[in-house]
Amino acid sequence: MTSPALLAPIAEPAARLRRIAACARDGRPIDPADAIPLQEAFDRHLIDGSSLDFLLGVTADGKGATPPWKALRIIDRDDAIRALASSLSEDVDGGNVLDAMLDELEQFANWRWPQLRLHQECPANPTSLEALMWQVLRLSGGRVLSRAYLAEILAG
Repeated sequence: MTSPALLAPIAEPAARLRRIAACARDGRPIDPADAIPLQEAFDRHLIDGSSLDFLLGVTADGKGATPPWKALRIIDRDDAIRALASSLSEDVDGGNVLDAMLDELEQFANWRWPQLRLHQECPANPTSLEALMWQVLRLSGGRVLSRAYLAEILAG
């Protein structure tokens, strides 16, 4: 597993695009720190046709390298797993949070995920346990991660 400290710099170009999209969606001005690289990429693209993906830094650096969009998804997934564990720890009486999380995720994957998997956003209350499980599965390719992998994420 790649540590969050190593993924954050890789994910930054994708995070920048996410911030720009949020500003555009909300009708807010784009922060100059984000707008300048975007403007420079557009100018270069219009001058010589260079790939916007390359110019914006959202392509992988080489064969086998993690692309920025994937690094951002991994960070989001790991954050959702930690939030889920934190939410469940309030309900687990001295038990194992990891076991409770696995049980909840497996039940959700079997019963609710097939109905919700095609949604772009979780239709449930975004602060609910179901919304966290939806996000974990969405960012994990629809599968429940192994106990060892979840434990490694929680330990990191």
